[in-house]
Amino acid sequence: MSALPSEILQRIAVGPAGWSYPDWHGTFYPADSATNRCMLPYVIRYFDTVEINSTFYRMPNLKTVENWLQISKKKESFSFCVKIWQGFTHSSRVAEPAMLESFSRVMQPLHENNKLGAVLIQYPWRTKYCEKNLADLTNLCSALAGLPLVIEFRHNSWNTVSLMDTLRQLGVGFVNIDQPLIGNSLPPTDYHTSSVAYFRFHGRNRENWFNESAGRDDRYNYLYSPAELDAWIPAISQCAEKAKKTFVIFNNHFRGQAVVNSFQMKEKLTGLKQNLPDSLVSSFPVLRSITADTADGQTGLFPFLV
Repeated sequence: MSALPSEILQRIAVGPAGWSYPDWHGTFYPADSATNRCMLPYVIRYFDTVEINSTFYRMPNLKTVENWLQISKKKESFSFCVKIWQGFTHSSRVAEPAMLESFSRVMQPLHENNKLGAVLIQYPWRTKYCEKNLADLTNLCSALAGLPLVIEFRHNSWNTVSLMDTLRQLGVGFVNIDQPLIGNSLPPTDYHTSSVAYFRFHGRNRENWFNESAGRDDRYNYLYSPAELDAWIPAISQCAEKAKKTFVIFNNHFRGQAVVNSFQMKEKLTGLKQNLPDSLVSSFPVLRSITADTADGQTGLFPFLV
């Protein structure tokens, strides 16, 4: 059993990054669940959080956000982590105030209903520390003040005591990541700078991580071993003891490997066997050792909504 008290475990949420992946059908999703409307309810059935990645590629609209809220509202423990639009972080242009205000406004239905766990601001590896970039991120955080912000850096130049002090002053969380360690890549950390602690696992596919010709699936095609997950337990536990909420997100999505590692991490943190979809166990036999005696058997797509 986990050494963490139950009150701390209740503040930890583990889940995958994204849910709309065709290659998850027949592994995590039932083979006959071929429509997008089936996917999110199925994720909510098994996990207490999911990271929304679609908002990185396009600005979210109010109707879509309200639909997410409607689907999730019957599961009180569930909350979303929302990745902000790439135009705010991956462009050389200064973020327009009207766009930032629009994003903040659209997030309010989730925030007001306690369904917004975190807003993820992700900077690319090429964004290195300098006074201008620090000023830009400070302005971005100020424009989104009031939302539960966390920031992911991938370059190690941001790994400084002064930055941690700045994030604490802003009330913004630092995202601890697991990524291929190449050159000046940020190494594993266990920082906690706000009421929200955040861990994000990208996999360790060194060969394709910086390969511009590799597709998204190639970059994130990685399955963590149980030993690799074990190495992160002390850091997660340490942050969870201090934070009001701790999110553990797996972004190694190819073939549903993020789901596999999410279940394994849940078992390691709680010490409890997991109710798993039969198709996932068949696709990944390594899960048999953590499967509860009473299997889920994929008894419908919307069981908790009934």
